[in-house]
Amino acid sequence: METQQGPLLGKRILLVDDERSVRETVRSLLCHDEHEVVEANNGAEALRLFAQDQFDIVLTDLRMPFVEGDELAVKIRELSPRQPILMITGHPHKPSRANPVDAVLYKPFGIVELRLMIAKLIQKLDDCPDPNLCSRR
Repeated sequence: METQQGPLLGKRILLVDDERSVRETVRSLLCHDEHEVVEANNGAEALRLFAQDQFDIVLTDLRMPFVEGDELAVKIRELSPRQPILMITGHPHKPSRANPVDAVLYKPFGIVELRLMIAKLIQKLDDCPDPNLCSRR
């Protein structure tokens, strides 16, 4: 979602996809809005990075080697129950107990859809009335 001042800028994003071309394309879209993007090429690498650092949002593909996106979401929820997670996939998939993501964005998508979804998920967390209940960690 774009704010009244324009697009949401400068967030720290963990981008997880096994296809380099997808990561490069999404990274390019995100960099237009001055986001800091940390990339992982599979779920196992993403878990390692997530355990070492904090991110405003995690964007993950569904189908990946080692640890798939739904498994990654479950493990991230165990570490950080309020962490915003957006699944980006070309496969029909919905959030569920087995796939506890906040939303799904279907490929192909454009910068407007990506901006809207990121802003919506981050705003949801930022609007929480009690930061102790809504912290990412």
